[in-house]
Amino acid sequence: MTTRQKLRRGWLGLLVLAYGGFLLWYGGGGHTITAAEGKILLERVRTSSAAIEHPEVLAAMARLIAQDNGREFYMINLEHIRPGPEAAKADRAYARTVLPALLKHGSMPVYVGRIQGLLIGQSDADFGRVALVRYRSLRDFLAIFTDTAMQAGVDNKFASLSYTEARATSPVISLLAVRLTAACLFGLAGLAGWIALRNRPA
Repeated sequence: MTTRQKLRRGWLGLLVLAYGGFLLWYGGGGHTITAAEGKILLERVRTSSAAIEHPEVLAAMARLIAQDNGREFYMINLEHIRPGPEAAKADRAYARTVLPALLKHGSMPVYVGRIQGLLIGQSDADFGRVALVRYRSLRDFLAIFTDTAMQAGVDNKFASLSYTEARATSPVISLLAVRLTAACLFGLAGLAGWIALRNRPA
């Protein structure tokens, strides 16, 4: 086998390993939270600053744990942003806290947008932004929720928002083909490397 052939095979092997690592990180099909785990996690939630600020969170978390299937889910966040530069500064500070915590647990925001207006329905809250966040599992969500770094950043979240609502949803139909997109990107990288190595001396 020539040096060029070895390099090509090594390159493709490296990409296969990298894609396998991505799939392990991204996950989405974990194990259901057990009753014993649920009690421990709820106790952590109980002492969190978010639960102290919003006591209804504890009962909501208990319902989510009771319905857990171990799979990925999406959180819809409707937010009313406070006006002014201080709120914008707090919002950026919270983003710097939450993004690393999300990525650490195979989770990520998949859509953030400004709300242009109410079309159907009635709402007293003048929401200005919607954020859709994908979580690898409820276990990961609770790990993020009770993370010490997140606890330190919660004050920034509430400083930037005057009101917020969050709803957990399970995908029924989803065109967010993240795994396929990643496969295409790895495939393109593999093709580019293959072509680049074609002109290398054997």
